[in-house]
This record gives sequence, C-alpha cells and structure tokens, in this order.
Amino acid sequence: MASQQRNKTLKRPHDDGTVPANASDTLRDFLDAEALSAYNRPWHRLERGFRLNRLRKFADAEATKANLSAPEVQQLLLVLTKALDRRLLNTKSTVIYEQEQGEIKEIKGLIMHRQADGKMTFQMLEKKATTMRKRSAPAVIKVDSPQPTQTQATTTQ
Repeated sequence: MASQQRNKTLKRPHDDGTVPANASDTLRDFLDAEALSAYNRPWHRLERGFRLNRLRKFADAEATKANLSAPEVQQLLLVLTKALDRRLLNTKSTVIYEQEQGEIKEIKGLIMHRQADGKMTFQMLEKKATTMRKRSAPAVIKVDSPQPTQTQATTTQ
C-alpha cells in the first residue's frame, strides 16, 4: 500500500484551473496595448506581416486618391508584394513611413502611369539611388632608375 500512495499525483487545493478575474483583464489590456503600438516602430523594424498590412492600407489609400478600380488595386498590391519579396522595400529611405500614425506616406521608386486607354500601370524601379563619391586621385608610384652600385660602376669602367 505504501508504494501505491507514493506514486499518486497529489492535487493541490489552490490549483482549481480557473484564471483570476483581474488577471484576464490585465492580460487583455496588455495585448490591446501591444496591438496598438505594433505599428509605431520604424519601417525597417516591422515584421513582414505588419509590412504587408501597411502596404494593403497604402494601396487602399492610393485607390481613393487615384480612383483605381478593384483589379488595379490588386495589381498595385501584387507589385508592392513582389517588391517586398525582392527586398526593394526594406530600407527606410525607400519607404517614407509615418511612425506615429502608422501609415506609409510615399514609396520612392513606385511609378503609376495611366495609359491612353484609361488603364493604370504600376512599376517599381529596381535601381537603388546611389550617391556620387568624389574619388581621390590615384596614388602615383615613382619608380626611379636604379642607382648603379659600386660594383656595377667599377665593372663598367
């Protein structure tokens, strides 16, 4: 009998499996605060899912500005998603992101062009902006003609 008693798991009286009422409110408040502040980070610090969400929001904003149809919005979103996958939108200089409001103001390199038939085309420039650096003058190495050594001078005379 003693061995059966020793192997039993004892139930503790304080662990009834319920969560205290104030603990769930605290946890819920914490999660709500984190959800609100998730987009208040710099663009290059956002996770991919958050970036996709902001790109969708940007596409919707551009749709209202430029009167885009639903297929055009889908095309814009596809171009932006592919650009994100190709890491063209990873730098904070490419994407002008307003951190306090959590929205994209501008994407540099995004070209939107309305064709003559009224269709809108979208294109991302892949060329990154480069800065011109002033090159220093190339180092010139002087090579002097070798001085004749004493042994060479005496043998030539």
